[in-house]
Amino acid sequence: MGSKVRDTQKTERKSEILKQALNLFLTKDYSTTTIADIAKACNMSTGLLFNYFDSKKSLYDELLEISFNECAGIEEYLVSDTSPENTLYNLCEFILNLIKEKPESAKMFMLVERSWRSKITASEKTGQKDSRINIIQKTITIVKSGQEAGIFREGNTKALVYAFWGAIIGLAEDIACSPIKHYADAGWFIKLLK
Repeated sequence: MGSKVRDTQKTERKSEILKQALNLFLTKDYSTTTIADIAKACNMSTGLLFNYFDSKKSLYDELLEISFNECAGIEEYLVSDTSPENTLYNLCEFILNLIKEKPESAKMFMLVERSWRSKITASEKTGQKDSRINIIQKTITIVKSGQEAGIFREGNTKALVYAFWGAIIGLAEDIACSPIKHYADAGWFIKLLK
């Protein structure tokens, strides 16, 4: 067997491990998923799995890094010279198109969101906690600007931002967990703010 074939098999096996671990971390949760669970889902021995990842945490870290990179474009859409409404509409379009083109990204989006809310965090190299704070703060600034311009409804800006992101996260979760995909229109999320 040539080295290219072995490398391809190793890459495919590692991808399968990551895919099965992602599914288990989302359905069972990180804390209740074991390395043995992941190995079983991959039809391999626990020992073989350790040839790819030295711990559940290192596997989780790699998944989070991949997931975080998948969602990294979000911050770029929150820096815009357009109106607050257009900025958030374009952001929603980016997220929805990403999920339509790569349905696995809905699961990655969920993993990142869950990691933000849990005590289990990725390695510091991803900078994910700072990113979440930046995303929320930038969204608050944009929504506040829209409120001041009379574009968005009055009221508690932070609560409105969390309702906006909660709707997006809820849709991603539905797409990730349901065999029937229910896609939305970006305008629906903007209407929540009006």
